[in-house]
Amino acid sequence: MWVNGIVVDRLAKKGYDLAKTRKTAIVCGLMMSALGTLLVVQSSSPAQAVAFISMALFCVHFAGTSAWGLVQVMVSETKVASIAGIQNFGSFVFASFAPIVNRLG
Repeated sequence: MWVNGIVVDRLAKKGYDLAKTRKTAIVCGLMMSALGTLLVVQSSSPAQAVAFISMALFCVHFAGTSAWGLVQVMVSETKVASIAGIQNFGSFVFASFAPIVNRLG
């Protein structure tokens, strides 16, 4: 995501640790996504609900982009593609269980 790249690049240019900038962006994105989700319930109009849902989705993708960037920072250059592939595979495996879990609930 373009905004995530701008934020973490500016922090890195100021001398912050690359891994910590990605981790901070992940935590902040997930916290803001949770806040947006909580605000949906409190909204008084459909327009507000859509705005808060949009905010929550933006923030969760902000965090996800940092997770992909964290792989590039934490792993050696020769193993980035393998680890990213494992990360992608894991996310698809767990996403495939969502319909099963939802039917049980």
